[in-house]
Amino acid sequence: MDISRRHFNSNMKAGRRMITKNSAELSQKNRLKSSNLQGRLQESEERYRSLVAALAQMIWIVNDEGDMVGQVDAWHAYTGQPQTKRRWQDILETVHPEDLQWFEHIWHNAVSTGKPYEIVCRLRRHDGIYRHFSVRAVPARGWQGREWINIGTDIDEQATQQQLLTEAHQRMEEFIGVASHELRTPLTAIKVNVQLAMRRLKASLQLMKTTEPEVIEKVSVASELMGRTERQIGVLSQLVSNMVDISRIQTGRMESYLRQEPCDLCELIDLAISEQQKIHIGRTIHRVFSVNEPVPIFADAGRISQVVSSFLSNALKYSAAENDVDITLMLHNGWVRLEVRDHGPGLTEEEQKRVWECFYQCPRIHVLSGSGVGLGLGLYISHTIVELHQGRVGVQSAPEQGSTFWLELPLARQEE
Repeated sequence: MDISRRHFNSNMKAGRRMITKNSAELSQKNRLKSSNLQGRLQESEERYRSLVAALAQMIWIVNDEGDMVGQVDAWHAYTGQPQTKRRWQDILETVHPEDLQWFEHIWHNAVSTGKPYEIVCRLRRHDGIYRHFSVRAVPARGWQGREWINIGTDIDEQATQQQLLTEAHQRMEEFIGVASHELRTPLTAIKVNVQLAMRRLKASLQLMKTTEPEVIEKVSVASELMGRTERQIGVLSQLVSNMVDISRIQTGRMESYLRQEPCDLCELIDLAISEQQKIHIGRTIHRVFSVNEPVPIFADAGRISQVVSSFLSNALKYSAAENDVDITLMLHNGWVRLEVRDHGPGLTEEEQKRVWECFYQCPRIHVLSGSGVGLGLGLYISHTIVELHQGRVGVQSAPEQGSTFWLELPLARQEE
């Protein structure tokens, strides 16, 4: 019995020693693990701070109340606010007064929906100067609840450049408006005087009742020169009108100048053909219509006639004088399609894409008939006009195969 007790006590002592040893080893391991974890955590925090410091953006974190969370050194360095100013109202103090209402609206909407937000606003720097920032914030789950990670990018230089560009654009629009008005006034007077001179020249010839060839020839030459002058005045007037149209298009005011009413597209086409034949004397324009009755559209008659004239003018200018131009009209499913086909040099696929751009002029294509190269505005303006009429435009072409420019417009409904 004594032997068994002694054996038991011996085992108990050995067990206690083993437990003590294991506990000590486990405790040491836990201390090492905790130390390693703390080291890693500290290393991670230092790495995060270094990353934030290296970024060009300013980063700060807030909770759902808008109060700052954690280290926000970049924010305090930029704003000059002390570390103690971390509340939502402290943030609002740095926002430009003109941006404050919108800033608060965006923030409260983001908090209520839980969705990321992005805003451009002006934030006050430590020297009192406001700079433009693009601020983007995304929600994240923190140990104390939802947090918002804000990243602010200084875009003041871009914003300043954009403002300068906008101001320059406005000055250009003002200049175009004034210049076009000042040009139109003398042009109108010149055109009227030329027309009066032509009428008086013809009237004088009739009153003289002369049959002398020399006099008749001189009067005919003078009349022809007057006619050429009148046509060139028309070209110059169109260039001035194009300048005004560009100004209206780029400022979004073109639509307000449209005067849409029921009209007959066939009449507008005939008017455009007549005008172009006066300019391009001797050229043939084939009128190929699939209908023999009026084609009703609801449109600004002057503007649609301008588009047709632009298509015809290009077809005539960029094809040889001996080549004819075809203009086709057809109806299909409530739409009318007009096509103007020439036999000129044609366009590549890339040129077809760019031909509707403002100021674009194909470098390899030159005027083959008539005069004047234009400013690369006609098709751009035409495209805009047709779109404002809920229509569409396009071109079908290939090098050395000529080009077909087309437009489609909705037919007028019965009630129109």
